[in-house]
Amino acid sequence: TIEVLNKNRYVETNVMVGARGSVFVNNPDLNFVSTSLKGSAALDGFINQFIRGAKLQVSDSFSYSPESPSFKNAATLTSTDNPFARGIVPVRADIYQNTVAVKAAYPISSTLSLQGDYAYSLLRVGNILVAQPSLGTPLVFFNTDFHTWSVGPNWRLSRSDDISVAFKSTTADLRDTSGQFPEVD
Repeated sequence: TIEVLNKNRYVETNVMVGARGSVFVNNPDLNFVSTSLKGSAALDGFINQFIRGAKLQVSDSFSYSPESPSFKNAATLTSTDNPFARGIVPVRADIYQNTVAVKAAYPISSTLSLQGDYAYSLLRVGNILVAQPSLGTPLVFFNTDFHTWSVGPNWRLSRSDDISVAFKSTTADLRDTSGQFPEVD
């Protein structure tokens, strides 16, 4: 993994590029390399030139792997974490994932601000790398899109205490990659 940080009075950026590989001695046809790219930009200094006290952050996370995402780590949840993590994965397929997120806060007074965020996540399935199950049941993957947003007030009670209330909504769009099932919205 390579990480590049840049900070000036207008923008703070962070970019991470990584690759990971697995080699199997007894099953070399299962060898693979996964890649990832994450980036974020805190634009608070830039946006403060126009709206004093406002905050704006933009982030993106892309990954490719022939292993489906498995478990989330609750200690490290961020806006670019994987919304597609789902537990034990019994099959393999080329998986492409991307999440773009925007967070913003608009100051109303010295103790009250309106904050919101939006994230668009997609998962695309490429080649299926494991043969069909022997039971004759077709192996089905879904290309998936998530739209998640929230908005609400934030009250600053003290230097270290805040209270936030937010309305949050998530919409999912699933499309069967095998063509055997009708599309679900």
